[in-house]
Parts: sequence; structure tokens; C-alpha cells
Amino acid sequence: MEERIEHYFNTKLTGAEKQQFESDLAANTDLADDTAFYLQARVAAQRAAHEDLLKKKHQQWSALTKDSSKTLSRNSWIGIAAAVLLIILSIFYFNNSFQKDLSVRAENYLANNLKELPLHLSDEEQSLQGAIQNYNQQKYKESIASAVIYLIQHPSDAEALKVVGLAQLQLQKYDEALPYFQQLAAKTQLYSNPGKYYKAITYLLRDQPGDQEAAKKLLNEVIEKNLEGKQEALKLLQ
Repeated sequence: MEERIEHYFNTKLTGAEKQQFESDLAANTDLADDTAFYLQARVAAQRAAHEDLLKKKHQQWSALTKDSSKTLSRNSWIGIAAAVLLIILSIFYFNNSFQKDLSVRAENYLANNLKELPLHLSDEEQSLQGAIQNYNQQKYKESIASAVIYLIQHPSDAEALKVVGLAQLQLQKYDEALPYFQQLAAKTQLYSNPGKYYKAITYLLRDQPGDQEAAKKLLNEVIEKNLEGKQEALKLLQ
């Protein structure tokens, strides 16, 4: 096959050479046959190359589509995960803030509502009166001593249990206060019993792991059963 054929289609011939080739092509059947064969081979090669290119492009596109899908899926999951994380953090922040707020409210309640106790006892309860007077004068240790002496003689007295528990609370001796409020709360025969409410306050002030949940459970029980401290419990949980 003449080299001119390839040069012709690759535009490597000069203007004069191109004109000469075209003239020879019209006059020379062998050259025409060779040119036709070359052209067919060239077209076939181009078609094959084109198909191969299309195949490669399709593979690349498929891979890109998969990658895009993965990326999209990954991005979607990242978006979902970010949203979930934001919600969790918001809940955590809200719960944290709410729990801290509960403890602060309990502190405020103790400071504003439990500084003084009413004196309405008989002469026979002088030692308990002394305990309450000491409590109102913020002599909490003396108050505890007097109330404990009274409890030795009257181990189930609700008022004495309350005084000792509250005095321990004022001294921030939460572990010591809890048993007295527990005993007080167990006295179901009382017409008015703040034991469970005071126990909840103690948990909130102690604020150890699990105390917040225990306190909220008690506060809800106070509200549901209409126990003493219901209005205060509602305010705490607002």
C-alpha cells in the first residue's frame, strides 16, 4: 500500500502532492482499491477505538456514579449523623442545664423556705421546742442534739425526724439527712407528710449519680399523690 494513502488522510501531503494523489486515485484502480481498503480499515479502527473509548468512558462514568452515590450516601449519612449528634447534644445540654437548674432551685428553696420552723408544741415537748429554737437560730448542731435526745424517748415522732433531717440538710450532711426523711416518708398515717418532698430536695442538693432521677421520681410521686410539697414540686419541675 502506498504511503501516500496514509499521509493523505493524515493531512501530511502538501497541496501539490494532495492534488497529484487525487488525480492518480481517479486514474489508478489499484490505488483506488488500496485506498478503499485503507479507508475501511481506518473507519473500523476508528469505530473500534470509539467503542473502546465509549466502553472506557462508560466504566469511568459507572465508577464515578458509584463513587458519587457513595459520596452522596456518605454525605447523606454525615448529614444525618450531624443532625442526630446535634439533637443528642441539644438533649444533653438541655438535660444538663435542667439538672443544674433543678439543683439551683433546690438550693434556693432551702435558703428561702426552710430557714425557720414553726413553734406549736406543748410544754411536754420542751426538748423538741429547744431543737426548733436552735434550728431557727441556725444552731444546727445544737438542734440535732436536742432533737435526737427527744427521739430517744419518742423514736417515731414525725416532727423530731423532720427537725433532725432539715438540720443535717442545712449542714450539707445529705447522707445523714436521708435516713430521717426516709423514716418520715414511711409514716403513711400522717395527714400531712413532707418526707418524700424533703427526700427529693436532699437528692437534688447532694447531686450524685442517679440522684437527679431519684429526685424527679419522688417529685412526680408527690404531685400525683397530692402529698405535702406538691406546689413546690410543680415549681421545681417547671
